[in-house]
Amino acid sequence: MTLKEFTELLGIHGADLSKWPNDRRDEVADLLAQSEAAKAALAEAAELDEALRPDEAELSPERKRSLVEGIMDSLESSETDSEPVAEDSGATRRGRNRA
Repeated sequence: MTLKEFTELLGIHGADLSKWPNDRRDEVADLLAQSEAAKAALAEAAELDEALRPDEAELSPERKRSLVEGIMDSLESSETDSEPVAEDSGATRRGRNRA
């Protein structure tokens, strides 16, 4: 599994690896054992997951800004690395249809 694939899957499945498909978990474990960048991406995704939970304490404005900037940088990077996707493709993220 590449780092790019891992970060894309983080966006789909979230940071709780127990919720990932069973057939991907061994690949993730191997990548995390070898890649500091993968570990950092997982930590950032976990923090974002925490921030999105309504019962969690609110993040500081600086941390919110940092998370948003990190997400935007990741999106911009992945846009330059992949082909365009049609807006009406019906793609889902975290189980919800994009509208």
